Amino acid sequence: MLKDELINELKIKCIKMMELTFNDVNIALEAIKNHTTNKVNDDTIDNYHMEIESECLKILLKEQVYSKDLRIVTGILKLVDDIERIGDHAEDLLWCNSKLSTEEKFIEIKNLDILLSEISEMVTLTLKSYLTEDIELANKLIQSDDNIDKLYLKVLDELEEKKTLAKDQNLIIYDTLISKYLERIADHLVNINEWIVYIKNGYYKSKVIL
Repeated sequence: MLKDELINELKIKCIKMMELTFNDVNIALEAIKNHTTNKVNDDTIDNYHMEIESECLKILLKEQVYSKDLRIVTGILKLVDDIERIGDHAEDLLWCNSKLSTEEKFIEIKNLDILLSEISEMVTLTLKSYLTEDIELANKLIQSDDNIDKLYLKVLDELEEKKTLAKDQNLIIYDTLISKYLERIADHLVNINEWIVYIKNGYYKSKVIL
């Protein structure tokens, strides 16, 4: 198979892995927002992860890849690690949500609701930035990390106010974990967008790599 065909197949698999993973994240976000329960299984995502890593290494070892092609292969090799971790965190979110009672799920944590919405939008826009190679959008998403961190701290402050109530201890534990996993998902989305910039123009964290 020609090098261009191998790289095209690699890109298609990466898109499929990203779409499956982000769908799992959206399932988890909707379950939390709608006070429901749900499950995801990231076995398929893990399989994509292993397949893509293997194909990247085969291309690097067997094909002569330079410039743009080399950036695509090495960039995908790196960003699939972040996609896989996001899939793990989708499962983590649903596990934490399952530990909350029906009553606890309906207790409003205002900043957590905002954080859920921000992550949902970030997921949608990250897929868009990858599909369209929109560097301006990717950089905007990278910069949004500071806002996510601030929201995360606001959630912790809001939960801190409930710590004196014994009946809210379970809520505090699992909503703290939920907010932490959301913050980690945002970190991985930022990483993905940094690799999108790298694939497009060779810059990673404002430094020329390739």
